[in-house]
Amino acid sequence: MRSSARTIAISALAAASLVSFVLLPSVARAADCWGAAADRVSIGPDGARVSARVTVPGASHESLVASGLSVSVVDAEDSDVVYFDETIAAADFTSRRNATRYDGTGSFDGSAKLSDERGHDDTVLIELRVRDGFDLGAASPAGVRVHVESGAGCARSCVSSCQARRPGGRLLCRKSALYEPFADEGFGAIDGATVRARRSAASRSRRRDRGAIS
Repeated sequence: MRSSARTIAISALAAASLVSFVLLPSVARAADCWGAAADRVSIGPDGARVSARVTVPGASHESLVASGLSVSVVDAEDSDVVYFDETIAAADFTSRRNATRYDGTGSFDGSAKLSDERGHDDTVLIELRVRDGFDLGAASPAGVRVHVESGAGCARSCVSSCQARRPGGRLLCRKSALYEPFADEGFGAIDGATVRARRSAASRSRRRDRGAIS
């Protein structure tokens, strides 16, 4: 476990970029960020799994890594508190028809996969697994956000609520609310089956969490 890199970090992240997916200049907004949904956050002494969906006009798994990829998990109430922070260079990704993956040639110790989301237009699912352990001390946040940077724009997700955490245990957080742009924005449409499936999965996750806590 690399405590210097894995201990809770204090960064200069702005409150406006608590969970942001920074993309290409052509889709960047001057003041606002695009939307996203945190899908999974699990961080502990034996590694981490972090995944999220970002929705941006014209987004694809190839375009999202054009400038590299940085993924962070920050406290929902204090964006200066960072629990997870990893960066992968653009040159370390390989794109195929259905997905873009980390090729293992860089310093990142884990796996990363990006894929276009079925049933949700302009949306990319990002999935990271890290083998190194994380020292979170006694931290037990009520909620977190995922912050991903890859260019000159951004997108934010809603808060992912977290289970109470014992010192030395894993930080486990639920799915955030599903993000769907307003219809008049003209992107990010979701079909009904996708909405029902995600809400059902979120409900099952909450029931498992209640069982684990009790």
